[in-house]
Amino acid sequence: MGNNRITSIIVLYFLRKLFYFLLLYNYVRNSGVKLMFWVSKKQGYEAYSSERSFYASIDKYTSLAVIKEDSHTIFILKKDLVDYKIHVHASEAPMSNILSSEQEPWETVIAHSEILEKEVFPLVDILKKVFGNSKKFKLKLVRLCVGSDFTDYVTIDESDLTRQGVDPSLEGLRTFFQANKDIIIGFMVRKYDPRQGNLTFLECLTRYPAREIYSLKLTILTNIAQRGTYTLKYQKPFGLQKYIIIDAKEITEKIIKLLFMLGVNWSTIILRRSYGIKDWTKAEVQEDKNKLRNFLKVKYPQLASEDIEQILRAAEEHGLSFEGIVLTAEILTHQKSMKDRLNEYEEFYPSKIDITAAASLAADLCGTQRSSNMKVDPRVEERKKEFIKFFDKLLGLHTES
Repeated sequence: MGNNRITSIIVLYFLRKLFYFLLLYNYVRNSGVKLMFWVSKKQGYEAYSSERSFYASIDKYTSLAVIKEDSHTIFILKKDLVDYKIHVHASEAPMSNILSSEQEPWETVIAHSEILEKEVFPLVDILKKVFGNSKKFKLKLVRLCVGSDFTDYVTIDESDLTRQGVDPSLEGLRTFFQANKDIIIGFMVRKYDPRQGNLTFLECLTRYPAREIYSLKLTILTNIAQRGTYTLKYQKPFGLQKYIIIDAKEITEKIIKLLFMLGVNWSTIILRRSYGIKDWTKAEVQEDKNKLRNFLKVKYPQLASEDIEQILRAAEEHGLSFEGIVLTAEILTHQKSMKDRLNEYEEFYPSKIDITAAASLAADLCGTQRSSNMKVDPRVEERKKEFIKFFDKLLGLHTES
């Protein structure tokens, strides 16, 4: 009985040791990334992240909002349709909303058919140029006004068009419009959302037009809550907005081409943002070593804390600027990635020679004057040549063949 108890105690002791060993191993293995992000968020020095949304003004009437959500990047392109006629009069809502379960807006708003010709139908050709002839906008909502003028008309919606054999797409709507242009005076509110305040005139949608796009949506609407702002800006009581919403998996050349054809120069937007963020980050961290340390930990999670400390020491020795420090970290990160790919069974850590060589090379590329007292180490110079050979594209250099 006593021997069994001793054996149990010994087994529990070693199991406990094994548990702590595994816990410590897991911590050492993962803390390099998790702890860095925790420190960064806690102290408020988190570097710019692509997870955040941003806004861009394209021109007087057009704006773009970009929202990053998990694996989705959502582009919301809005244009105020100021230069088009809109007719408004009181609706039958005071009675119809009592007698019907479907709520109607308090006014009847009719948009001129010119909006369809100039703002909506051109998207059919853009879609074909970017995605090919097989991709179409599916017509979800529309209510056309057919008659002689704005005091003499009847309405037909997308269900009526489908029953008449019209292709239920934006292209089909264009074909129908062109054949009956003389009697289509405009289009009016098709859907009213009393909770959001949206009055939707037209809505089209296409799903998976390309591998990198979940959906592409076009909608014409006005919002009751924004009328005051619209009146203040344009001195008009009513106004419509055109929304093009792109829900993308990733930003590719095809999406950039689509944005360009919609009037958005994505390269210019990103260039302005990158310069603004870079200048702000530089001003924020270059005067405070702790901020700089945390910035490097977040931006380069592949590098260990000791690597960061050695980079900062090498930066002081070589008199590196903020740009030089970032370039040093870039070189070492690329070196580590390359080494880890070559040997997946053993993680690579840069040596002191690697870090010194990267800092020295960064100093040369940034035009930093080298101190006359600094000794030239042949091993460092040899490592610099290796960096230039393997990372010429990163450094903007071209090696001789």
